[in-house]
Amino acid sequence: MWGGILIANSTTNYYVFFLLGMLLLSFSSAPESGGVVTFGAPFLLIAIFLFVPVFIENLRTLHWTFLLWPTLFIFIIFLTCFIAADPVASLVRASANLVGFFLYLGIIAACMRTTMSVESVGRVLLLSGFVLSVYFVGNLLYSSLLYGFQNVILERYVGGAMSLPWGASNTIAQVLLLSVASYLVVDNKSRFDKVMLGVICLGILFTFSRSVIALLGCMLLVIFGVRYVISILLLGATALIGYISYFSSGSEEYNTFLSSRLSVENIESGNGRIDTVLEKINYFWAHPFEPIGYYSSVYDFTLSAHNYWITTLVEQSLIGVFVSLLFFLTIGRMAYRTSISVFFAFLIVMMGLMVEDPNFVQPYIISIWVYFALIVSSGLERDGRKGLSNA
Repeated sequence: MWGGILIANSTTNYYVFFLLGMLLLSFSSAPESGGVVTFGAPFLLIAIFLFVPVFIENLRTLHWTFLLWPTLFIFIIFLTCFIAADPVASLVRASANLVGFFLYLGIIAACMRTTMSVESVGRVLLLSGFVLSVYFVGNLLYSSLLYGFQNVILERYVGGAMSLPWGASNTIAQVLLLSVASYLVVDNKSRFDKVMLGVICLGILFTFSRSVIALLGCMLLVIFGVRYVISILLLGATALIGYISYFSSGSEEYNTFLSSRLSVENIESGNGRIDTVLEKINYFWAHPFEPIGYYSSVYDFTLSAHNYWITTLVEQSLIGVFVSLLFFLTIGRMAYRTSISVFFAFLIVMMGLMVEDPNFVQPYIISIWVYFALIVSSGLERDGRKGLSNA
């Protein structure tokens, strides 16, 4: 089973580069080096180049909804980059979406031609999340030994001791959640698949992200049901408590961190998120036809909205929200055609976009496009057809 993930088919060289790119996706350059670029980018670009003839040959058999909405999605992003506060920074993130878009087309086409299986794509996303989780938890433990737990837990921002160069701990948790969702698409699950899922779940718990941990609980209920979820969460909580206890849980910094995460006042206000959402909604009502441009909210407002839809509303206007909605609904329909459990997992991923806006970091951008391609390919496979000409 796992031998197939490395060789897939003898003729599918793009699969090898796609796999390497996803394995290296969580590793990147540091901001100090002049910009954050994932080390997986060169391999993904080669995979796209090799994918091109595959998806060109299959464009005619793919239903227009799988082309129109993602194409408009990309077009609006690029269009609004030119009115952004920093067009160069916006275009860099838009380019990551373009890479994801071509991967999306290539993966669907390759699965339609059966030169790459849906299950192999699901395992790549699962394996990518496993590597990210090991990297993140390893970095967290090393930083705790180096600087002390009491200092690490307060550095949850991008590039902080508890995060990675490309993302804060909450964003990392969102990327890992996509890998958990991909687990449901893998039919013939091996023991190692379950081990990877456990490590990914542990990684999410170690991010201390309240929202994503809650979503993880929902996801595990979909995957295993109630009986196993309690055991899994107890095991993860035990590891988490052991980590906290070992690294001086009685410190003043730890108590500060704990109160910031669990105080009723902070929970009610969403750590200031409700105020920043209202700020952006008020801006939209005052300037309904003046979008600020893709990725401009980080410049024009003091705090992220932590909500994809609100961010898109002020950056790309109602048109951007409308196209995103139709695009995601198209993917959701294919998730429903795959299975009810895959559909619920997709809804949980969408809920994640309502409590965070991780869609500006390269690993999340690439991973969610691959996840969308996985769902579409799975839906087509379950449909028993090579396209949805009657959809």
